[in-house]
Amino acid sequence: MKLLLTLGLNFVILLLFSHSLSAQKSIIRGQVTDENKVPLVSVTIAVAGKNTTAITTTNGEFSIEAETKDKLKFSFVGMENKTVDVNSRLFLNVVLKLKIENSDEVVVIGYETVRRSDVTGSISTITGSDLRKQAI
Repeated sequence: MKLLLTLGLNFVILLLFSHSLSAQKSIIRGQVTDENKVPLVSVTIAVAGKNTTAITTTNGEFSIEAETKDKLKFSFVGMENKTVDVNSRLFLNVVLKLKIENSDEVVVIGYETVRRSDVTGSISTITGSDLRKQAI
């Protein structure tokens, strides 16, 4: 009976130990660039399903704590979002692609965009040909 109890206890300890090995956290480092290899500043990196986030530096570099099974989500204004599996890697080079949107009927106001139908003030439209006519 003691042998059976000891074997059962050892088995439980082994299961707990192996689970803790598979869920170890590591510091993941890397760099985020655009398609032209230009570093992107202030890209948000988030661990999927958790409250862990980081932001890239002026060199596009980042470091974030994540587990080997985690996914990292990269997001930046004007770029397509990207999700990357960590897969036990400690360094990631991530390239974000430019997001091309149809800008018809969008009004740019200083620091934000608003649909033309949502604007209550007056609007002026300047075309590319109007700009070419101006003196430089």
